[in-house]
Amino acid sequence: MMRRAFWFILLGLFLVPSVTLATSDGQTTRLFMPDGQLKSHTVRVYVTHDISANQQPRLMLLRSHSVTKKAVDETTQIEPGIVAPGQEWVERVSGQEVRRSGTLLLFDLSTLKFRCKAMMRVMPVVNWTEGGLKHIVVSSREVNLGNIVAAAGFINYVAWLLRLPRSKSLLARSWLTIGEVIELEDAEAGFDVVIFKRGGGNQPGPHVVDAPGHVGFFAGIEGRNILLLGGNQGDSVSIGSYPKSRLLGVRRLG
Repeated sequence: MMRRAFWFILLGLFLVPSVTLATSDGQTTRLFMPDGQLKSHTVRVYVTHDISANQQPRLMLLRSHSVTKKAVDETTQIEPGIVAPGQEWVERVSGQEVRRSGTLLLFDLSTLKFRCKAMMRVMPVVNWTEGGLKHIVVSSREVNLGNIVAAAGFINYVAWLLRLPRSKSLLARSWLTIGEVIELEDAEAGFDVVIFKRGGGNQPGPHVVDAPGHVGFFAGIEGRNILLLGGNQGDSVSIGSYPKSRLLGVRRLG
């Protein structure tokens, strides 16, 4: 039961897109910031309202669960690099795909400080000036922003959140030294970590820790491939598919 609860919590934290709501001039304005984006890449934020660059849109990322006036005042307002009104995108709401239109804002968050964290939960807020008035749209929920320079950083972060054993290293193969050794056939979605070889050529076996690798949480088997929930996959936290032939080992954390 605990393992199943862990898996649902993990999916909820990192894979469910965030739909945001606000009221502006009697009409509902929505803000959508895809979950699990990496700060090292251009970060996308969508607003269902046409906003131009001369309206000075700004993004704030609140890091407190309690949104107070002081917290808002102390938060840096980030200027977008690109403001593109008249865009369309698709969100997933309650399991259904919903097409929306409005403005795409692109931000460079590469200098944002994470204080050595692999992920940070933030509450996105966008404001702009229109008709002499300031308009604000606030997210209805927090989203995850990644600082994952290595996939191992994501696993360490999740393990820290859940008080599970950690490798405390950004080397993917460092997870070969953590937890209980189990066979792939015994792996379950939840606390089981899977470690793979990475790169071309003749890669060393599991006895070598200081070598290229990849790591993530076991998410299932699909034919000759292993499904992996991990960071730094497709520039986001996602489920990827990796060949069994590259498997180094499976470790159970709890």
